[in-house]
Amino acid sequence: MDALGTPIEVHVRGPEILRILPRIFPELNEEWLADKGRQAFDGLKYQRLNTILKRLPDGRLKELTWSEGLQEAVTAIKRVQPEEIQARIGSFADVEAIVSLRDLMHRIGAEKIIYTGKNELNHDFRAQYLMGSMIKSLNYVDTLLMVGFNMRTTSPVLNARIRRAVTEKKMKVAVIGPGERLLYQYLHLGNSTKTLNDIANKSHPFSKVLENSKLPMIIVSSDILRRKDGKEIERILYKLCCDYKVINTETKWNGYNVILKSAAEAGAYDIGLTSNLSEEEMKRPIKLVYLLNADDNLEDIPSDAYVIYQGFHGEVGAARADLIFPSAAYTEKNGTYVNTEGRAQYACKTIIPPGEGKPDWEILRALSEELGCTLPYDNLEEVRARIAELAPSIIRVDSLETIAFEDIITKYGAQKAQELKPGILADSIDVSFDYS
Repeated sequence: MDALGTPIEVHVRGPEILRILPRIFPELNEEWLADKGRQAFDGLKYQRLNTILKRLPDGRLKELTWSEGLQEAVTAIKRVQPEEIQARIGSFADVEAIVSLRDLMHRIGAEKIIYTGKNELNHDFRAQYLMGSMIKSLNYVDTLLMVGFNMRTTSPVLNARIRRAVTEKKMKVAVIGPGERLLYQYLHLGNSTKTLNDIANKSHPFSKVLENSKLPMIIVSSDILRRKDGKEIERILYKLCCDYKVINTETKWNGYNVILKSAAEAGAYDIGLTSNLSEEEMKRPIKLVYLLNADDNLEDIPSDAYVIYQGFHGEVGAARADLIFPSAAYTEKNGTYVNTEGRAQYACKTIIPPGEGKPDWEILRALSEELGCTLPYDNLEEVRARIAELAPSIIRVDSLETIAFEDIITKYGAQKAQELKPGILADSIDVSFDYS
């Protein structure tokens, strides 16, 4: 349900999930599990997509067989030019599905592949989109600055770790962004980009706190780095990291952390997913959109575009679709995910998907065969061999590679960061909060 990748065990009876419990894993969640992860399986019983559906001119949906549905998709794809096709990846996609979609799009000549329709993060280096320090490092940090998000809703389990560090280790916490209560003592510095400028220029009182800190850490939301001013916010944060030894080459400490919002994003960047297109090319008209579990930020899809939706729930994407392929949910397939600290994890199938639902990569493999550009894998092991070619780190399950941070200093640390224009770092502002 978030990017932390809390290990779970799923208890089932026949085709029904009875409960979800946390698995004990000291380096990640210890014994905790967020309420959303514990209870969300209930929603898998309702509003499921369990058959192939085609939208008729009058808006009604007609059931198709798999053969008919795939032929409909082939006809729609061949009706447009490759540069008029766009693929979007949603927040529940596993790495196998992302790789299969990427390979299929490239084989038909389509290069517009994006994550949830938002701006991409810089991802030349893993340090630009992952947590540079391991989650268990919170046990030793003495000062934490969070930028642009509410940890309580973004990652409740990580928030519990921070709460324990505050109560037991007396860690100092400051927040620039939403002012909602976090269930522990912290200092709210406002939610303006001006605060970041002031701290970077050493004119803010909190600058002294960072200077005197032995092991400081910064956590920033990936949503903030996707904004129009995201690249400048990133440069300001790199400046803070260099000036206040948040990144320290002498002690080999990397305290710069990006927290992602979904289970799919880290895997997408690890395999090198990028549109590789200029702004001008991205603005070319889109006539067909392939949605892989994508239900967010669909407002910019042209009204006359043909939409193929592949997912397990009848959400916003399915409501907009002209053709719907039912897929398996995360409890119904074997898949690989990468969490926000870069840890690859396996999810194991516990029950079968309802109706005609199938794992995402199998649907894409079948579609590629109908299109005459068959993907070079026939089973899960071969898909994972393909993943290993693109990102060897993903096949090393439950292990962490050291994230190089010298590259960031070399590339960005020496560059002068421009002054950020005034702006807020959150949509939610609680002006009545008592900062004491």
